[in-house]
Amino acid sequence: MFLVNNDHGNMNKQTEDDVVGLMALRDCLMCPDVNLATIDLMYNRIGESGANILVPALGPENTKVKEFLVDLTLPMPIFEKIFRKAGAGKKGKKGKKGKK
Repeated sequence: MFLVNNDHGNMNKQTEDDVVGLMALRDCLMCPDVNLATIDLMYNRIGESGANILVPALGPENTKVKEFLVDLTLPMPIFEKIFRKAGAGKKGKKGKKGKK
């Protein structure tokens, strides 16, 4: 399941609704029955306080979320706590060619 929300409003103006929404997302991510693998919050009004709301839901024990995208407007220490980028996947092993 993908969650993408690109609200291109004023990114520096965080509203009470934004905070409530981020708390709901955090609670959702912490629910064992929810399987969100990719979440794209680029260009949204998360802010440092909003990112801190999400930190408990994005710890290393949450292995279901493979990709969590936020932009670099966050301070680097908090960005590093919540940002995840899915890998390209592993390639299959190639067999050795036998000598004839």
